Amino acid sequence: YGTMHQWRAHPAYANIDEVVVMRDHVFALSNHSLFSVDKQSEEMTNYSRLSGLNGAVISTIAYNPTLDLLLLCYQNGQLDIMDAQAEIHNIPDLYLKQANFSKIVKNVYMYGTTAYLAMDFGIILLDMKRGEIKDTYFIGDSSSEVSVEYITIQGDSIYAVSHTHMYSACMSDPLSDYAYWHVQALPKGESVAGLCAYDGQLYVVRDSVLWSKDTIQWHEHPTDYAVRGIRQVGAHLFVLPKDTAGVAIVGTDFSLQMQEIGIISDLEEDGNTLWFASQIRG
Repeated sequence: YGTMHQWRAHPAYANIDEVVVMRDHVFALSNHSLFSVDKQSEEMTNYSRLSGLNGAVISTIAYNPTLDLLLLCYQNGQLDIMDAQAEIHNIPDLYLKQANFSKIVKNVYMYGTTAYLAMDFGIILLDMKRGEIKDTYFIGDSSSEVSVEYITIQGDSIYAVSHTHMYSACMSDPLSDYAYWHVQALPKGESVAGLCAYDGQLYVVRDSVLWSKDTIQWHEHPTDYAVRGIRQVGAHLFVLPKDTAGVAIVGTDFSLQMQEIGIISDLEEDGNTLWFASQIRG
């Protein structure tokens, strides 16, 4: 992590994929395993089934700042909610459901006390406060399955992207009814690697290229590097290069900064401190 350009590495784990900042700890995902760093003592803690987790292979983690809760999503569909005291509430519904689709949560978007889970078949609505699944949205034609990759909310609208289309709906509409979801075209390409609402526009990464959409059309943002993804952190939207060290910030000339950290897979803000997940330095 770094404060005022002073860096300190936590090298016990390499290939850090995700990082989230809670009030007292920073949690990170490395090779599908979870560990944390105490902000004050810098003590590291490993988590596993032995410490109370209800799964072994974690696909993604997400933090709910409203409730100070951490969501752990396992590849087999198990869901754990961890509080600040590391107490765990298990939600086994998805895991226990008899189905022939993947139960891997691809991405999580937190909104108030609700978590929107991007799934291979649509969207799961998770009540983080009650610790229960509230609803499932099948947003394709005639309530068909859509493999949702990312979700975001802008103003009074919710957006979800697959590798082929973007779907949108008004938050006040009955979102479980597919008829209220509208399909929009994405920029040219075959894959999507990020979706963010920022400064009144939608940003998406399409075949390693950054695009933004205003009220009318999509606009390409050329860079000298392939784009891995985008992260909205605090007041900034960061661009993460795919195979190049450093990060860039939307609103600048997209030149790379903080290249001394190495290739960055994720980052989070904690006051004046930025925590980075590095593929080399941990």
